[in-house]
Amino acid sequence: MPILTTENLTIAFGGLRAVDGVSLKIEKGLTSVIGPNGAGKTTLFNLLTGFYKPTGGKIFFGEKEITSLPVHKIARLGISRSFQILKIFVDMTVFENIRVAVQAQMGHGMEFFVSRDRLTDVTKRAEDILEEINLASKGGLKAKNLSYGDKRILEIGLSLAGSPQVLLLDEPTCGVGAHERAGVARFIHELTKKWTILLVEHDMDIVMDISDRVVVMQQGRVIADGTPGEIRNNDTVREVYLGR
Repeated sequence: MPILTTENLTIAFGGLRAVDGVSLKIEKGLTSVIGPNGAGKTTLFNLLTGFYKPTGGKIFFGEKEITSLPVHKIARLGISRSFQILKIFVDMTVFENIRVAVQAQMGHGMEFFVSRDRLTDVTKRAEDILEEINLASKGGLKAKNLSYGDKRILEIGLSLAGSPQVLLLDEPTCGVGAHERAGVARFIHELTKKWTILLVEHDMDIVMDISDRVVVMQQGRVIADGTPGEIRNNDTVREVYLGR
């Protein structure tokens, strides 16, 4: 059974249909959503995570319809996301960033100043996440002192705080220098061993290298859906997006 399903999903802003009748079935693995600017990719993410409510269509998480659920309830079901713009606390340590996210998810959100030795369950989960994202050795560093690539990885770590089943990553290599981009891509690919990932990414080399499936959008609609090889050789996609 697909983990995420959309049926004729639509949202209109005035007379513009930013997402126009999109029907998708997202299964395990890594699915990338690509398309030119304004294609509706981030709007689709906002619909899937409850930030926008559709003007038509439905969204299912497994068998449960989540179309009208608020953001926090969708997150608690197991859908988490990162954003184009970094959302980390730069003056806190790497560990503290993760701990705050875990505390919020585990119901200790108002106990920010409690010693890490008191909230042992929170501390253990935060340490586990640091291991999972390969930043345990940098846990004591201020986040502002990380490389930009590691800041992106830290933000993804925040998304893991709620033990999600699905990760929606919105341009995780945005702003990352070429020398770090491959490392971030390898990290994302490694995550697919545990999580289903839906990825918006503009770097076509990364998309074609790490994706199991690629969905192409244009003007709010899906114009192609297939393996990286099928998308690379799709004449419509080559003309509209990749360039001949």
